[in-house]
Amino acid sequence: MTKSKAFRGKISILIHRPCCPTGRPYSLIRLFSVEN
Repeated sequence: MTKSKAFRGKISILIHRPCCPTGRPYSLIRLFSVEN
């Protein structure tokens, strides 16, 4: 449960983090690759 909570926290940080549109998908892909 704590793992999924931390995962959602990371996603929210990525969403709220000000970055260029091209950088956001890359960050998401990198996050998923790290989690998996």
